[in-house]
Amino acid sequence: METLFDVADTPAEGVCGYTSRSHREKYTKTDLKSDIFDMVDALRAPIITYPSPWSAIIPEGVIQAIPTARLIACMEGEEFATIPECVAYIMPACLSFPLNYMWAQIYLYVSTAYMRDFRNIEVPDDIRVDELDDFSLSSLNKLRHWIYTRRRQHLKEVRKSISNELSGDGAVIQVKPQQLELF
Repeated sequence: METLFDVADTPAEGVCGYTSRSHREKYTKTDLKSDIFDMVDALRAPIITYPSPWSAIIPEGVIQAIPTARLIACMEGEEFATIPECVAYIMPACLSFPLNYMWAQIYLYVSTAYMRDFRNIEVPDDIRVDELDDFSLSSLNKLRHWIYTRRRQHLKEVRKSISNELSGDGAVIQVKPQQLELF
């Protein structure tokens, strides 16, 4: 594999203060493509929402916080959807039908985290949820992983269709709608 440059030759903190690799490892063309894909994912991937007419009224502040949160998650090496993405997903669902107790707690948990971390607003004590039980946390992590996987899968399909268009292949990709059954 062709080496583009040696990370050991760069400053200890790497490019822009961040490197995900050991200083002794070589930075290859594949690594570069992966990092570029991660940045495109963070900045341009679609926002996955619960399929509902209420998806149109997600607050602008939540939508604007998503790219920033994705960049932070990318820099930290997380492979999960971010808290604002979870808010954007669960909000239309809770407006479409009543959530059960566990999902209501999860929604209040991610909303509390969003308000605290991205809006610097203190949530009132009667609706604030600062921690979840193990099962609820497991369910939230499954949702976060599912959103992340669907987002990346969609981006890969778009990238593939663009490369097919550029190569003149003419292949048409049909995306089957898939919905995680959590509620």
